[in-house]
Amino acid sequence: MKSCCMIAGESASCHDHLASLDHILDRLIDDFGIDCFFVGMERGMEQLCAEVLLEKKKTNSIDINCVLTHEEQSSFWKEDDRDRFFSIMERCDQELLLRPMTQ
Repeated sequence: MKSCCMIAGESASCHDHLASLDHILDRLIDDFGIDCFFVGMERGMEQLCAEVLLEKKKTNSIDINCVLTHEEQSSFWKEDDRDRFFSIMERCDQELLLRPMTQ
């Protein structure tokens, strides 16, 4: 049985908190047995969490599910931000779309 955790956060600058984030994710995996993560894909904290989890996936049996708010989520971002977004999306286990585009 999977134990899941949803990670969502503000799009603020968060690299100052990388050590704390790494420690918290270690505790979730090691101490609480969380092996399934649903991670928002907004710029900032959410993408940083996804990247840290992708590193942890190399040594832990965890699933990483990227949650998109809508199909065009990264359409209006700068190129570097879009490249980071697609790099994460390529490496996650599953993509989940909350709100499909309507015609």
